[in-house]
Amino acid sequence: MVALFLFIISLILIVALVCYRAWQIRAGRVVVEETLESWPSFDHAAFKQSLREYTKATIHHGALLALKLWIRIAYWVRKQDKRVHDKLLGFLHRGAKERGEGPSKFLEHIKEYKAKIQELEQAPVDKQTKE
Repeated sequence: MVALFLFIISLILIVALVCYRAWQIRAGRVVVEETLESWPSFDHAAFKQSLREYTKATIHHGALLALKLWIRIAYWVRKQDKRVHDKLLGFLHRGAKERGEGPSKFLEHIKEYKAKIQELEQAPVDKQTKE
């Protein structure tokens, strides 16, 4: 909202400056031909030098901005990584028993399965020893 307000104010000021200059020309306070002759001539070498300096400064500031952005994103990702890690652990261990309450159902099923296998392995051995 503030940006829109500043934009409108700047447009009003630009229109006011153009109207003021037009009024000065109509009133004869400014002679257009003399004003155009008093302008400095275009120096190609100076323009190339200033363009080179401007480009160098722009690239420098762009690189600094990219570096700052990279650092902020890395910090944000590190902060989010911890939050996501905690959420994933909560999601993956949802419904699991709390620590200290005994083994999980999966481990109980494995234990029962091992006991059945041991019974089956010992059963033929018992028959052979009895014979």
